Amino acid sequence: VPADKVTPQDIAAVSVVVLANVGEIPPASATALTELLARGGGLLFFVGDQAKPEKFNAVFGNLAPFKLRQILQAGSADGDNAESLTKIDYEHPVFEVFAAPHHGNLSLPKFGRYWETTYTQRSRVLARFGDGRPAVLDRGIGKGTSLAFVSAPDTDWNDLPFQSVFLPLIHQSMRFLAVQTGQRTTFSIGETLPVPEGGTLKGPDGRTQADVPGFYSIMGKDGAVQLQVAVNAALTESNPAILVPEELVASVETPANDAQPQFSAGGLPVAGKAGAASGNLWWFLLCAAVALSAGELVLANRTVRH
Repeated sequence: VPADKVTPQDIAAVSVVVLANVGEIPPASATALTELLARGGGLLFFVGDQAKPEKFNAVFGNLAPFKLRQILQAGSADGDNAESLTKIDYEHPVFEVFAAPHHGNLSLPKFGRYWETTYTQRSRVLARFGDGRPAVLDRGIGKGTSLAFVSAPDTDWNDLPFQSVFLPLIHQSMRFLAVQTGQRTTFSIGETLPVPEGGTLKGPDGRTQADVPGFYSIMGKDGAVQLQVAVNAALTESNPAILVPEELVASVETPANDAQPQFSAGGLPVAGKAGAASGNLWWFLLCAAVALSAGELVLANRTVRH
C-alpha cells in the first residue's frame, strides 16, 4: 500500500506493519502505528533514500529503534569495498536459525550504502557492519517490538535480495514481530472464527461464511476491519494420529494366497508366476556379474604391463 494511502483502519487490522523505504506517513497513521505497538504488534523498517533525517526523526523518532544521521557510501553493491554483516547476535530469534552449520551465511550479503544512525540504551544492536556501525537494531515499545535494517533491500544499496538468506531472514523477522501479539490469525474450515457480536465476516468473492480456504476480514458493528485471518483446508485426512495401525499394515501387506503361483483356465501362468520367474532371473544375472568381475581381477593381475 502506498504510504500516503494507508489508513488507521488498515493498520488496526494487522499484527505487523512493514515500512519499506518509507520517509513519512499521515499523522493519523503514525498514531495508529503507536497504538499497534502499544497492543503488542510489530514494526519492521527498511530505510532507504525516501527517508530524510529531519522528517523521518520527527515522524518515526518514537517508533523506530534509532534516529537517522546521514547516508554512508561504502562502495558498490556488487562487492567492491562494500561492507558485510559482523558481530551478529545468533541468540536472537531473528538470527538463531542461521547459527547451525550449512544454514545460511549472513556474511555473504554486501552493503554498498547504508544509514549512519544514533540509538539509545533501550535499543539493541543485533548486527553491525565491518566498520562497527549498527546494521540491524530492535527496541521494545509498549507491548510490541520495532525492528529495523538501516539499508533498503535494493540493488542500489545492497545485494541482500539476491542471497539465499534473504527469504528466511524476512520470515524470521515477521515471526518474531507477529508472535508478540499472541492473537490467532490462522484457522481451518469448520472452526469458529472470532467474529464479535453484531460483527460481520467478508471473504473471497464476498462470502459471509468461512466455507472455503482463503483470507477473511472480520469487521465490527461499524463495518471497520478488526482482524484479517487465513482459513485453510481441513487437514484431518493427513493426520496420522487417526489412522488405525492394523489398517496401515493391511494396506501394504501382500495376502498369503497371492504368494502362490496362479494359472489361468488354459493352464498358462499369470502375472504372479511371471513375477517370481523374473525375480529368480535377477539372481543369475547378479551371480554372473560377480563372476565376471572376479575373472577380470585375476586376468589383470596376471597380465604383464609395459
